[in-house]
Amino acid sequence: MKKIILLSMCMLVLPFSSVLASNEENTQKTTIDQLKDKGINIPENSLLFRDDISETRKNIMREESKLINDYLNEMYDARAKARVIDNRLKDERDELMKSEIATLEAERNQLFNKFTNMSRNFSYNLGFEEVTTSSEDSTMSIADTHSGMVGKSVSKIYYSSDSNAYVAWGDFAWIDNQWMNDLPGTRYGYDIGGYDGFYIGIEEDIDPVSAYFRTTSNEGNSTNWSCDLCAGDRDWTPNGWHIKWQDSFEPYPSEYNTDSGYGHIYFTFDNSPLGENITSYMGYGHTWENTSISSISVGPYSGGFSWHNQGENWDDEVFENTQY
Repeated sequence: MKKIILLSMCMLVLPFSSVLASNEENTQKTTIDQLKDKGINIPENSLLFRDDISETRKNIMREESKLINDYLNEMYDARAKARVIDNRLKDERDELMKSEIATLEAERNQLFNKFTNMSRNFSYNLGFEEVTTSSEDSTMSIADTHSGMVGKSVSKIYYSSDSNAYVAWGDFAWIDNQWMNDLPGTRYGYDIGGYDGFYIGIEEDIDPVSAYFRTTSNEGNSTNWSCDLCAGDRDWTPNGWHIKWQDSFEPYPSEYNTDSGYGHIYFTFDNSPLGENITSYMGYGHTWENTSISSISVGPYSGGFSWHNQGENWDDEVFENTQY
């Protein structure tokens, strides 16, 4: 398993604990409807609806759901914008002036650095604790693998002492627009195969608070699939969350809606995992031609896909192990 080496610069963002302590009314500003308006998935069995959870804790969870979502969206927006510039440099380098190339390369590098720094400094910036006791691993925040066409990663698990809740996320990104290999010959606007799928899971049983998933096109346009009224087919299991969506291509401009994607889950554990090895994992499944994902399983030790008309498909999974 390959790991991404992360840089040391940090963003100037107040940690959660400082934000919450700075204004007593701050945790009361975010409602469930506002979270849903942001496209955040709030299941019926969310802790936000449970009678045995105090209103104070629910307030903090709602605020943290919003802040996690805003932070990770900004982080992945930076990566998406950098990928758009990188593609332009590859496609148009011979047509650009040297000064234009230098400007674009500087902007791309700044955006990639922002993504990397926000990823590494999630714990510091938002006041969450990284769930690990390994000093060697503490400088790494993402386990990463490449299957040749798509890079995938899953984060460590992070803990908030304010809410006694946890967050983990996973992502994928196509390498060098290799999704083009799956386009039919006509190249008009169409769906590519049937459903694609994504899941993120935890080895232990968990209780859900919220979840989110979106894809971004090679032009930098994002689509949220996780809200109640969105087109994604989503569900929680005792060990995680999964979603199916339809990837598609439009020829003018040449735009694929699933050039990259990411999703996160915000949750608590059924039982304290203190002293145990915990595995977080994510999977991505892709189809083309006549194949589609029919169902997705998550947990307790891994996830998987079931296929309709199996044959034109592949999937991969990546794990991150931590000691709590």
